[in-house]
Amino acid sequence: MSNHSGIDLATLMSISVHDIKNDINHLISKVENIEIHQPALAQQLPTLSSIKTDAIHISNQLVQVLALYKAKEGLLKPLIDQHGLSEFLEEKCAHYAGQCKAQHKSISVVCDDQLCAFFDEALISSILDSTLENALRHAKKQLLLRAEYTAPYQVIHIEDDGPGYPDELLADAIQANSIDQDSRHTGLGFYFAQTILALHHTPKLSAYFTLGRSSQLGGACFSIFLP
Repeated sequence: MSNHSGIDLATLMSISVHDIKNDINHLISKVENIEIHQPALAQQLPTLSSIKTDAIHISNQLVQVLALYKAKEGLLKPLIDQHGLSEFLEEKCAHYAGQCKAQHKSISVVCDDQLCAFFDEALISSILDSTLENALRHAKKQLLLRAEYTAPYQVIHIEDDGPGYPDELLADAIQANSIDQDSRHTGLGFYFAQTILALHHTPKLSAYFTLGRSSQLGGACFSIFLP
């Protein structure tokens, strides 16, 4: 019998999350195989799409919980590097194209090919995953990934044509950055974004996010400001 007493909690959580994510990805793969190879059957089973969406949501939340634990313990070390924003957003767009198509929605990217920013690709990608899940849930027909330079920040916008964020949330910046266990929407995604962005900073500037209304589509707009 092997002795696992030397394994610390962070390592144990990482292994567990990795194993669970593999199981979830296997489930997602099965659903996608039905959608691709048996489209007629997939159309007769509309719950397939929601099963896939829920599975992806669970997978992304596991990543968030692990990252938050590591951040709390001081174990989360971002790997900051320069990335082209156009390529980064196009890859994210391609990743969600299938889900959008299944829900009869579209997703597009507006970004100058020359725009670059310094960030941890995996961590910022996780913030986009959380935000895109929410946008996909509330959008009527369109989602937009947009990037621009607004001195001194590179800004990524995730926009949709849904009803937008509630007025009380837009009016209360503190609420957007806190967790309310009594609320139906706990704010875990916002808290996760705040925690991750706090790791992205220069000597004079820190990354942050804002909530607003989309100038392009009229719905919600989640904006990430990277120094």
